[in-house]
Amino acid sequence: MSGLSATYVLDPDQSEPVKFNYQTDKYHVCPDCARAHELRTCNGEITITFEFCENHLDAPKNPCFDQVLLDEIREDIHTLYPFDSSLDTTSAECKPILLYADYSYVSKWDKTKPAEPVIFYAHTKGCSRSESPEVLIISANAIALMDDIATKRLHNIITILDANIQTSEHPKLLGERTRLESCLSACKTAKGMYMKRCNGEYRNSLDDEIIPDPTEPNGYRPSDMGYAMLDMEGPCEKKRWTYGDNGWPNPIPTTFTYKKLKIELGKVAEGKATEHDFLVTVWYSTRSGKRSEAWLKERLELQRKSKSRG
Repeated sequence: MSGLSATYVLDPDQSEPVKFNYQTDKYHVCPDCARAHELRTCNGEITITFEFCENHLDAPKNPCFDQVLLDEIREDIHTLYPFDSSLDTTSAECKPILLYADYSYVSKWDKTKPAEPVIFYAHTKGCSRSESPEVLIISANAIALMDDIATKRLHNIITILDANIQTSEHPKLLGERTRLESCLSACKTAKGMYMKRCNGEYRNSLDDEIIPDPTEPNGYRPSDMGYAMLDMEGPCEKKRWTYGDNGWPNPIPTTFTYKKLKIELGKVAEGKATEHDFLVTVWYSTRSGKRSEAWLKERLELQRKSKSRG
């Protein structure tokens, strides 16, 4: 449509999906045919589609039907309902005005918004909670290497604990000892099978992560420390640190870590949240994390350019 805002009359009873009224100089639009359908998946992505209502399914068969016009109106109306207000760049004067069939205004405070998108939440393809989860299997040699690392770490912890030196690290060491003993006694399937989680990480049932590595034949490698040094906050957290003039690291933007994902999964398991509640939280958290990552990358790039000019 034009750069200026257009006015659309939402009329569910008209015979066509879109029709121009020459008397009022306005487009009359079927709200159900103009309504967006948003599929929001747990990886923070969104897919927008449009559908014809049951009354107008045969509209495309009419040689006079203007599909391009309807698509433009659909996209125009959808700007009124941004799924991420922080990324909404459409100025107010360019957003369309909606009227009901009686020509009264569609207020954003109305309880019924006839053109408001229909929103669905689902797990992304390949997610461990989807119908067809993606699975990565590491070799028996890789499992043996992680067991070896864990065994050495466990022996060091036992030595420290047997020395009976009470420090602030004592409760943490006790917890890590229990975990390592449990991991070492786990079956090879639990250790070697990694599934894609809602935050995009591949974790086995022990919560260990397998790391993307383009230099490896299958594109992944076991984490350097295996389950001996479990990193619930994400393996690249320290790599994202920036430092102030005083030498202290600057605050890291909030990301949707595996630790946070486990907390939300725990709420579902305990009956404190439904799967739908979980999906909504995951979608918003993942998008927030991606925005934070983009912000940090932009900031680091500006710092790099500033140093290169200096």
